[in-house]
Amino acid sequence: MKLQSKLHSMLLIACLFFTTLSFAVEPLPDNLLAFDSKQSTQLLKQSANTNTLKVLEHFATQQTVTYCGPASAITVLNAMDIVAPIDYVPAPIAPGYFEFAYFSQNNFFSEAVHEIIHPDRVFENGMTLKQLAAAIETWGVSAKPHFANKLTLEQFRTMIKRALANDKYVIANFLRSAMQQQGGGHHSPVAAYDETTDRFLVLDVARYKYQSYWVKAKDLWKASVDLDETHSRGFIIISELP
Repeated sequence: MKLQSKLHSMLLIACLFFTTLSFAVEPLPDNLLAFDSKQSTQLLKQSANTNTLKVLEHFATQQTVTYCGPASAITVLNAMDIVAPIDYVPAPIAPGYFEFAYFSQNNFFSEAVHEIIHPDRVFENGMTLKQLAAAIETWGVSAKPHFANKLTLEQFRTMIKRALANDKYVIANFLRSAMQQQGGGHHSPVAAYDETTDRFLVLDVARYKYQSYWVKAKDLWKASVDLDETHSRGFIIISELP
């Protein structure tokens, strides 16, 4: 019964999510499997866990073309639903949400995050993998960046797969053009992994541009090796502090 209830909840969330995809304007290239396809529904049934549902529930759309980092970060922070350990910094009260605490792409930029990078700079140029990881860590969680050029494909796949299976969260940073998409560097949460097709589910926070999709591990790895300033792209593993 618990499994059936979980599956039912998952499908309800997915159905709600599907309704938001119709305004994505760019067609997905053939190497990516659309999230609203029949095959995707089957992959979701096979691979989704509780964290997949949490990320889907809090999945945010980036509010500017350069805010993919903050949008990915608040999606994960809201999904974590941490019960206030000593080091955890709770979500601030969000303007417009009355007395409710919830991470937004504006209140994510606390004074501590300002010391790492100012929102004006993010508005102009976005964030690197290293900057995003450091900003997320100011909220009292573990956010470890891993650079793809230091990892083999097998290591890249195994680390993300293991993180997702062990109740951790993952944000990928990759070059769109290397996956045959339009655009440059981009951050988005990774919500699931399907063993049979060797694909990761990327929830694209630029929902107005591309819908979400399943990408081959090899393609995501290749798209993450690209250099961004002084380091390659890669992924961040986010979890509660030990």
